[in-house]
Amino acid sequence: MWRKNRRDNGGSYGVDLNRNSPDHWGGEGSSGTPSSDTYRGPSPASEPETQALNAFFLSLDDVIGAVDLHSYGQLVLRPYSWTASAPPTAAALAAVGDGIRDAIRVPHDKRYTSGQWYDTLYPSSGVFMDWWHEQVFNGHRPYAYTIELRPVSPVPGFQLPPEEIIPTGEEVTAGLLYFIEEALANPIPA
Repeated sequence: MWRKNRRDNGGSYGVDLNRNSPDHWGGEGSSGTPSSDTYRGPSPASEPETQALNAFFLSLDDVIGAVDLHSYGQLVLRPYSWTASAPPTAAALAAVGDGIRDAIRVPHDKRYTSGQWYDTLYPSSGVFMDWWHEQVFNGHRPYAYTIELRPVSPVPGFQLPPEEIIPTGEEVTAGLLYFIEEALANPIPA
């Protein structure tokens, strides 16, 4: 049940890697306090895990989309997380995000909410999803989402009952297959 990496902060441990991305690092929804669950780290992309993920992402020839799977909340979140302002690509992100939500519902009638991270969840900064969406590959921007899986409530929260694991996998597979088809068919121009 550990949220952060294991950086020794001198009295506490860990950086929330999903607050350590260089995109709008250090803003609202992250903390400069090392003991906080949302500690952003001492500088943008300070953590080896963040550096490795960013380097891998940028090493790819072409990226049309990226999805970060989290738990919990039953949410399909899209940029931006750091501001209530919508990105210029908001219509495309909303259409595909809503389609992911609808595809997730088909296998077991689980209802997810689709929306911009900032308004749907809470303000955050230094989130990978936003950084991914700001990159440009061959004249287009990647679709980028964070999907918060089952359950919707804090009880059982992060401890999904074993009987819900396979159904959750079936739902997210349906959503990801939809996502792949749509991203391939309709890349977002830069």
